[in-house]
Amino acid sequence: MMEKWFADPYQTDIYIEIDGMEKGKLLDWNHISFEETHQMLIERFSQHGINVYIDYGWPDGPINGGGELLDFIDVIDDTVGHHHNKFYVRNFADERKGIFRYVTVVNNAGFIVAGDYNAFDHILIDTSLRKTLRNRGAFTPRYQRVVLAKGILHEFGHSLGLMPYSFYGVDILPDQDSRWPSLPEDEYQKYLENYHSIMNYNYIFSEKKLFDYSDGSNDPVYDQNDWEYLYPPTFQFDAIAYEEAVPTIDKTFEDIEPVFKDPKVILDNWVFDENISKKYIDEFKELNFAYNTKCDYKIFIENITDSKDNKAIRIYAKPNIEPTYTRWSLIAEGNIDIDESNIEIYSYEKVYADTMKMISDK
Repeated sequence: MMEKWFADPYQTDIYIEIDGMEKGKLLDWNHISFEETHQMLIERFSQHGINVYIDYGWPDGPINGGGELLDFIDVIDDTVGHHHNKFYVRNFADERKGIFRYVTVVNNAGFIVAGDYNAFDHILIDTSLRKTLRNRGAFTPRYQRVVLAKGILHEFGHSLGLMPYSFYGVDILPDQDSRWPSLPEDEYQKYLENYHSIMNYNYIFSEKKLFDYSDGSNDPVYDQNDWEYLYPPTFQFDAIAYEEAVPTIDKTFEDIEPVFKDPKVILDNWVFDENISKKYIDEFKELNFAYNTKCDYKIFIENITDSKDNKAIRIYAKPNIEPTYTRWSLIAEGNIDIDESNIEIYSYEKVYADTMKMISDK
Protein backbone atom coordinates (compact mmCIF):
# COMPACT_ATOMS: atom_id res chain seq x y z
CA MET A 1 0.00 0.00 0.00
CA MET A 2 2.81 2.43 0.86
CA GLU A 3 5.23 1.35 -1.85
CA LYS A 4 4.41 4.46 -3.90
CA TRP A 5 5.58 6.49 -0.89
CA PHE A 6 8.97 4.69 -0.85
CA ALA A 7 8.08 2.46 2.10
CA ASP A 8 10.51 -0.38 2.80
CA PRO A 9 9.56 -3.28 5.12
CA TYR A 10 13.20 -3.50 6.23
CA GLN A 11 13.65 0.21 6.93
CA THR A 12 12.21 2.40 9.68
CA ASP A 13 10.06 5.08 8.01
CA ILE A 14 8.12 7.95 9.58
CA TYR A 15 5.30 9.53 7.60
CA ILE A 16 3.86 12.93 8.49
CA GLU A 17 0.99 15.00 7.17
CA ILE A 18 1.09 18.67 8.17
CA ASP A 19 -1.80 21.15 7.90
CA GLY A 20 -1.85 24.82 8.88
CA MET A 21 -4.55 27.16 10.14
CA GLU A 22 -6.02 30.37 8.79
CA LYS A 23 -5.32 33.62 10.61
CA GLY A 24 -7.91 34.92 13.00
CA LYS A 25 -7.93 38.55 14.02
CA LEU A 26 -6.78 41.48 11.92
CA LEU A 27 -3.22 41.49 13.27
CA ASP A 28 -2.86 37.72 13.20
CA TRP A 29 -0.86 35.69 10.66
CA ASN A 30 -1.45 32.41 8.90
CA HIS A 31 -0.25 29.52 11.03
CA ILE A 32 1.90 27.56 8.62
CA SER A 33 4.91 25.27 8.47
CA PHE A 34 8.13 25.76 6.51
CA GLU A 35 10.50 23.76 4.33
CA GLU A 36 13.41 24.61 6.65
CA THR A 37 11.46 23.12 9.56
CA HIS A 38 10.85 19.95 7.58
CA GLN A 39 14.50 19.64 6.62
CA MET A 40 15.56 19.93 10.26
CA LEU A 41 13.33 16.97 11.14
CA ILE A 42 14.38 14.91 8.12
CA GLU A 43 18.09 15.41 8.75
CA ARG A 44 17.94 14.74 12.47
CA PHE A 45 16.28 11.34 12.04
CA SER A 46 18.36 10.42 8.99
CA GLN A 47 21.45 10.58 11.19
CA HIS A 48 20.00 7.59 13.03
CA GLY A 49 18.94 5.57 10.00
CA ILE A 50 15.28 6.66 10.04
CA ASN A 51 13.63 8.06 6.92
CA VAL A 52 11.11 10.88 7.39
CA TYR A 53 8.58 11.71 4.66
CA ILE A 54 6.47 14.86 5.01
CA ASP A 55 3.34 15.74 3.04
CA TYR A 56 2.80 19.47 3.20
CA GLY A 57 1.06 19.59 -0.15
CA TRP A 58 2.29 19.79 -3.71
CA PRO A 59 0.75 20.45 -7.15
CA ASP A 60 -1.61 17.63 -8.13
CA GLY A 61 -1.24 16.10 -4.65
CA PRO A 62 -4.07 14.29 -2.83
CA ILE A 63 -7.20 16.40 -2.37
CA ASN A 64 -7.28 15.71 1.36
CA GLY A 65 -3.51 15.67 1.80
CA GLY A 66 -1.13 17.99 3.61
CA GLY A 67 -0.84 21.76 3.30
CA GLU A 68 -4.48 22.61 4.01
CA LEU A 69 -5.36 25.78 5.94
CA LEU A 70 -7.84 24.75 8.61
CA ASP A 71 -10.61 26.93 10.00
CA PHE A 72 -9.40 29.27 12.72
CA ILE A 73 -9.96 28.29 16.36
CA ASP A 74 -8.62 30.65 19.02
CA VAL A 75 -7.76 28.05 21.68
CA ILE A 76 -7.71 24.28 21.22
CA ASP A 77 -8.04 22.33 24.45
CA ASP A 78 -6.66 18.81 24.68
CA THR A 79 -9.03 17.50 27.36
CA VAL A 80 -12.20 19.57 27.05
CA GLY A 81 -14.17 20.10 23.86
CA HIS A 82 -12.26 17.67 21.66
CA HIS A 83 -11.87 20.52 19.17
CA HIS A 84 -8.96 18.94 17.39
CA ASN A 85 -11.00 15.87 16.43
CA LYS A 86 -12.90 17.97 13.88
CA PHE A 87 -9.68 18.28 11.87
CA TYR A 88 -8.59 14.70 12.54
CA VAL A 89 -11.87 13.38 11.11
CA ARG A 90 -12.41 15.80 8.23
CA ASN A 91 -8.91 16.72 7.09
CA PHE A 92 -6.90 13.57 7.75
CA ALA A 93 -7.76 10.74 5.36
CA ASP A 94 -8.83 7.44 6.93
CA GLU A 95 -6.35 5.43 4.85
CA ARG A 96 -3.51 7.40 6.46
CA LYS A 97 -4.51 6.78 10.06
CA GLY A 98 -2.14 4.33 11.69
CA ILE A 99 0.49 5.07 9.02
CA PHE A 100 0.96 8.85 9.13
CA ARG A 101 1.25 11.06 12.15
CA TYR A 102 -0.99 14.11 11.78
CA VAL A 103 0.55 17.50 12.66
CA THR A 104 -1.57 20.66 12.75
CA VAL A 105 0.08 24.07 13.11
CA VAL A 106 -2.51 26.06 15.04
CA ASN A 107 -3.08 29.32 16.89
CA ASN A 108 -3.05 28.35 20.54
CA ALA A 109 -2.17 24.81 21.65
CA GLY A 110 0.83 22.58 22.05
CA PHE A 111 0.55 18.90 22.78
CA ILE A 112 0.16 15.42 21.35
CA VAL A 113 -3.28 13.95 21.78
CA ALA A 114 -5.40 11.02 20.72
CA GLY A 115 -7.45 11.69 17.62
CA ASP A 116 -9.73 8.73 18.20
CA TYR A 117 -9.70 6.17 21.00
CA ASN A 118 -6.39 6.54 22.88
CA ALA A 119 -3.81 6.34 20.09
CA PHE A 120 -1.56 9.40 20.22
CA ASP A 121 -1.09 10.28 16.57
CA HIS A 122 -2.26 13.92 16.42
CA ILE A 123 0.27 16.65 17.20
CA LEU A 124 -0.78 20.28 17.61
CA ILE A 125 1.90 22.98 17.57
CA ASP A 126 1.30 26.54 18.79
CA THR A 127 2.31 29.42 16.48
CA SER A 128 0.20 32.14 18.07
CA LEU A 129 1.60 35.62 17.50
CA ARG A 130 1.78 36.41 21.22
CA LYS A 131 3.57 33.22 22.30
CA THR A 132 5.91 33.18 19.32
CA LEU A 133 7.16 36.72 19.95
CA ARG A 134 6.79 37.21 23.71
CA ASN A 135 7.23 33.75 25.23
CA ARG A 136 9.76 32.33 22.80
CA GLY A 137 11.52 35.42 21.55
CA ALA A 138 11.30 34.24 17.96
CA PHE A 139 11.53 37.65 16.31
CA THR A 140 13.19 36.50 13.09
CA PRO A 141 11.73 34.23 10.39
CA ARG A 142 14.66 31.86 10.82
CA TYR A 143 14.16 31.39 14.55
CA GLN A 144 10.41 30.98 14.06
CA ARG A 145 11.20 28.00 11.87
CA VAL A 146 13.58 26.66 14.52
CA VAL A 147 11.13 26.84 17.44
CA LEU A 148 8.46 25.21 15.28
CA ALA A 149 10.82 22.31 14.55
CA LYS A 150 11.72 22.05 18.24
CA GLY A 151 8.07 21.81 19.21
CA ILE A 152 7.37 19.10 16.64
CA LEU A 153 10.47 17.10 17.61
CA HIS A 154 9.44 17.21 21.27
CA GLU A 155 5.89 15.99 20.64
CA PHE A 156 7.26 13.42 18.22
CA GLY A 157 9.26 11.99 21.10
CA HIS A 158 6.02 11.13 22.86
CA SER A 159 4.70 9.41 19.71
CA LEU A 160 7.92 7.36 19.73
CA GLY A 161 7.54 6.16 23.32
CA LEU A 162 9.29 8.80 25.46
CA MET A 163 6.81 9.44 28.28
CA PRO A 164 7.03 11.19 31.69
CA TYR A 165 6.26 7.96 33.55
CA SER A 166 9.31 6.28 31.97
CA PHE A 167 11.96 8.85 32.97
CA TYR A 168 11.85 11.82 35.36
CA GLY A 169 13.48 14.14 32.83
CA VAL A 170 10.80 13.81 30.16
CA ASP A 171 8.57 16.92 30.17
CA ILE A 172 10.41 18.29 33.21
CA LEU A 173 9.86 21.99 33.96
CA PRO A 174 11.83 24.55 36.01
CA ASP A 175 8.80 24.68 38.33
CA GLN A 176 9.15 21.49 40.38
CA ASP A 177 5.67 21.55 41.92
CA SER A 178 4.06 21.13 38.53
CA ARG A 179 5.86 17.86 37.74
CA TRP A 180 7.39 15.77 40.58
CA PRO A 181 6.74 17.62 43.87
CA SER A 182 7.81 14.71 46.08
CA LEU A 183 11.19 14.32 44.36
CA PRO A 184 13.94 15.91 46.52
CA GLU A 185 14.74 19.36 45.16
CA ASP A 186 18.40 18.59 44.50
CA GLU A 187 17.43 15.43 42.60
CA TYR A 188 14.86 17.33 40.57
CA GLN A 189 17.43 19.97 39.63
CA LYS A 190 19.91 17.31 38.53
CA TYR A 191 17.41 15.88 36.06
CA LEU A 192 16.54 19.37 34.89
CA GLU A 193 20.18 20.32 34.33
CA ASN A 194 21.71 17.04 33.14
CA TYR A 195 19.05 15.61 30.84
CA HIS A 196 20.22 17.17 27.57
CA SER A 197 17.20 16.42 25.42
CA ILE A 198 14.48 18.23 23.52
CA MET A 199 12.13 16.24 25.80
CA ASN A 200 13.35 18.51 28.63
CA TYR A 201 11.32 21.75 28.52
CA ASN A 202 14.53 23.67 29.20
CA TYR A 203 15.43 23.10 25.56
CA ILE A 204 12.17 23.45 23.65
CA PHE A 205 11.58 27.19 23.46
CA SER A 206 14.62 28.59 25.19
CA GLU A 207 17.64 30.07 23.47
CA LYS A 208 19.68 26.97 24.32
CA LYS A 209 21.00 25.55 21.09
CA LEU A 210 19.77 21.99 21.15
CA PHE A 211 17.72 20.16 18.55
CA ASP A 212 18.05 16.50 19.40
CA TYR A 213 17.11 13.71 21.72
CA SER A 214 19.77 12.90 24.28
CA ASP A 215 22.51 10.36 23.62
CA GLY A 216 22.87 9.70 27.35
CA SER A 217 26.50 10.82 27.53
CA ASN A 218 26.01 13.71 29.93
CA ASP A 219 25.37 11.76 33.15
CA PRO A 220 24.94 8.05 33.98
CA VAL A 221 21.95 8.66 36.28
CA TYR A 222 20.26 11.93 35.39
CA ASP A 223 20.54 11.59 31.62
CA GLN A 224 19.39 8.79 29.32
CA ASN A 225 20.06 7.72 25.74
CA ASP A 226 16.70 8.61 24.24
CA TRP A 227 17.56 7.07 20.89
CA GLU A 228 17.84 3.63 22.48
CA TYR A 229 14.33 3.92 23.94
CA LEU A 230 12.47 5.01 20.81
CA TYR A 231 9.75 2.68 19.55
CA PRO A 232 8.33 3.97 16.24
CA PRO A 233 5.00 2.05 16.33
CA THR A 234 4.00 3.69 19.64
CA PHE A 235 1.50 5.98 17.89
CA GLN A 236 -0.35 3.05 16.29
CA PHE A 237 -1.95 1.54 19.39
CA ASP A 238 -3.75 2.66 22.53
CA ALA A 239 -1.48 4.39 25.03
CA ILE A 240 -0.92 2.74 28.40
CA ALA A 241 -2.22 5.85 30.20
CA TYR A 242 -4.75 8.55 29.44
CA GLU A 243 -5.29 12.17 30.41
CA GLU A 244 -8.20 12.94 32.70
CA ALA A 245 -10.49 15.81 31.88
CA VAL A 246 -10.37 19.09 33.78
CA PRO A 247 -11.04 19.65 36.68
CA THR A 248 -10.08 16.14 37.83
CA ILE A 249 -6.70 16.23 36.13
CA ASP A 250 -3.67 16.39 38.41
CA LYS A 251 -1.06 18.72 36.91
CA THR A 252 1.75 16.64 38.39
CA PHE A 253 2.82 13.26 37.00
CA GLU A 254 2.76 11.47 40.34
CA ASP A 255 -0.68 9.92 40.06
CA ILE A 256 -0.10 8.43 36.61
CA GLU A 257 -0.83 4.70 36.68
CA PRO A 258 0.32 3.10 33.42
CA VAL A 259 -1.39 -0.14 32.48
CA PHE A 260 1.22 -2.35 30.83
CA LYS A 261 -0.85 -4.71 28.73
CA ASP A 262 0.99 -7.73 27.40
CA PRO A 263 -0.85 -8.88 24.28
CA LYS A 264 0.26 -12.31 23.18
CA VAL A 265 0.83 -13.45 19.62
CA ILE A 266 -2.30 -15.47 18.89
CA LEU A 267 -2.37 -17.37 15.61
CA ASP A 268 -4.89 -20.02 14.70
CA ASN A 269 -3.22 -23.22 13.51
CA TRP A 270 0.24 -21.96 14.53
CA VAL A 271 2.31 -23.13 17.51
CA PHE A 272 5.08 -21.29 19.37
CA ASP A 273 8.24 -23.38 19.46
CA GLU A 274 10.53 -22.26 22.27
CA ASN A 275 13.36 -24.69 21.47
CA ILE A 276 13.69 -23.62 17.85
CA SER A 277 13.42 -19.96 18.89
CA LYS A 278 16.43 -20.39 21.18
CA LYS A 279 18.33 -22.47 18.62
CA TYR A 280 18.17 -19.84 15.88
CA ILE A 281 18.29 -16.67 17.98
CA ASP A 282 21.59 -15.51 16.45
CA GLU A 283 20.13 -15.74 12.94
CA PHE A 284 17.06 -13.80 14.07
CA LYS A 285 19.24 -10.90 15.14
CA GLU A 286 20.29 -10.44 11.51
CA LEU A 287 16.62 -9.83 10.65
CA ASN A 288 16.36 -6.99 13.13
CA PHE A 289 16.29 -4.22 10.54
CA ALA A 290 14.10 -1.81 12.45
CA TYR A 291 15.81 -1.37 15.82
CA ASN A 292 19.37 -0.96 16.96
CA THR A 293 18.60 -2.61 20.27
CA LYS A 294 18.10 -5.95 21.96
CA CYS A 295 14.98 -7.88 21.07
CA ASP A 296 13.13 -10.93 22.30
CA TYR A 297 12.20 -13.38 19.54
CA LYS A 298 9.54 -16.02 18.98
CA ILE A 299 9.17 -18.47 16.14
CA PHE A 300 5.81 -20.00 15.29
CA ILE A 301 5.42 -23.15 13.20
CA GLU A 302 2.32 -23.88 11.18
CA ASN A 303 0.49 -26.76 12.81
CA ILE A 304 0.18 -29.09 9.81
CA THR A 305 0.82 -32.75 10.56
CA ASP A 306 0.85 -34.17 7.03
CA SER A 307 3.76 -32.12 5.67
CA LYS A 308 6.63 -34.33 4.48
CA ASP A 309 9.20 -31.75 3.41
CA ASN A 310 8.98 -28.58 5.47
CA LYS A 311 6.71 -26.36 7.49
CA ALA A 312 5.93 -22.66 7.27
CA ILE A 313 7.31 -20.40 10.01
CA ARG A 314 6.68 -16.89 11.24
CA ILE A 315 9.25 -14.95 13.26
CA TYR A 316 8.21 -12.21 15.71
CA ALA A 317 10.37 -9.69 17.56
CA LYS A 318 9.70 -7.48 20.56
CA PRO A 319 12.25 -4.75 21.38
CA ASN A 320 13.46 -5.09 24.96
CA ILE A 321 13.64 -1.39 25.84
CA GLU A 322 11.61 -1.14 29.03
CA PRO A 323 10.18 1.08 30.42
CA THR A 324 9.15 2.03 26.86
CA TYR A 325 6.09 -0.06 26.07
CA THR A 326 6.55 -2.35 23.06
CA ARG A 327 4.66 -5.11 21.27
CA TRP A 328 5.40 -8.19 19.19
CA SER A 329 5.83 -7.56 15.46
CA LEU A 330 6.11 -9.95 12.54
CA ILE A 331 9.60 -9.49 11.05
CA ALA A 332 10.03 -12.48 8.74
CA GLU A 333 8.36 -15.53 7.21
CA GLY A 334 9.82 -18.67 5.70
CA ASN A 335 10.10 -22.43 5.99
CA ILE A 336 11.86 -24.96 8.21
CA ASP A 337 12.90 -28.52 7.38
CA ILE A 338 11.06 -31.36 9.03
CA ASP A 339 14.21 -32.30 10.92
CA GLU A 340 14.59 -28.63 12.02
CA SER A 341 18.12 -28.47 10.61
CA ASN A 342 17.61 -25.54 8.25
CA ILE A 343 15.52 -22.38 8.13
CA GLU A 344 14.88 -20.60 4.86
CA ILE A 345 13.62 -17.02 5.17
CA TYR A 346 11.42 -15.52 2.47
CA SER A 347 12.99 -12.46 0.90
CA TYR A 348 12.72 -10.35 -2.22
CA GLU A 349 16.33 -11.21 -3.00
CA LYS A 350 15.63 -14.93 -2.97
CA VAL A 351 12.51 -14.58 -5.12
CA TYR A 352 14.53 -12.54 -7.59
CA ALA A 353 17.39 -15.06 -7.61
CA ASP A 354 15.02 -18.02 -8.08
CA THR A 355 13.21 -16.21 -10.88
CA MET A 356 16.44 -15.38 -12.69
CA LYS A 357 17.62 -19.00 -12.30
CA MET A 358 14.34 -20.27 -13.73
CA ILE A 359 14.71 -17.93 -16.73
CA SER A 360 18.31 -18.92 -17.33
CA ASP A 361 17.46 -22.64 -17.12
CA LYS A 362 14.87 -22.20 -19.84
